[in-house]
Amino acid sequence: MRKYMTVLTIMLVVTAGLAGSLAFAGADTTFSTIVTTIQGWLEGSGGDLIAIIAFVFGLAMVVAGSFITAGASFIVALFATLGPSIITGITTGTM
Repeated sequence: MRKYMTVLTIMLVVTAGLAGSLAFAGADTTFSTIVTTIQGWLEGSGGDLIAIIAFVFGLAMVVAGSFITAGASFIVALFATLGPSIITGITTGTM
């Protein structure tokens, strides 16, 4: 019984240490310039262009009868427009 209590104590200490380090998620600025650049492209005209192309391709696949490919195209269009803000919200902890 004492052995299990020791293991449990060690696991709690490790978990508490990891939880403290996770509180600083998003504070690293190593790649902030490239992230800002790509995020600007995707939230601007680049993301709109990707979404429009994927949407048109999806419509063409509906006409051709390939509904799975059309669904995938619509999902790409959705994530091209909403993806950057969702990922930024998750990684910075703000919604």
